[in-house]
Amino acid sequence: MNDQYLRMTTRSVFAPQEKNPKGEIHEDVGFFSYDKFAQKFVLRSFYVEGFVNTYHLNYLSEVGDTLIFEAVDIENGPEGTRARLTFIKLDDGRLEQKFFVAFPGQDLSCFSTNILNKKE
Repeated sequence: MNDQYLRMTTRSVFAPQEKNPKGEIHEDVGFFSYDKFAQKFVLRSFYVEGFVNTYHLNYLSEVGDTLIFEAVDIENGPEGTRARLTFIKLDDGRLEQKFFVAFPGQDLSCFSTNILNKKE
């Protein structure tokens, strides 16, 4: 697609535990793009649970090693749900990704942390 988009795929495996004895596998795919008219970086994430979140880049550190995306739209989520994705560069091939969520009436809290590895 003419190098217009960057694709990210995530797969998280949660081991069985008391509250979830079967464990869980979470998958999502995201597409980063740049909206020239709005002059914003956008991330659209599609989650296995049926959520589709649209995020805008809200923060970029001076040295470019930390990005924070805030959800501006959460499809199939309860009204008032908020979400945030934070990316921190660990080295040239790895990023730490933190997903924060707040359901209506709650504060944002970290739901998951992943290490993303660059795939050639």
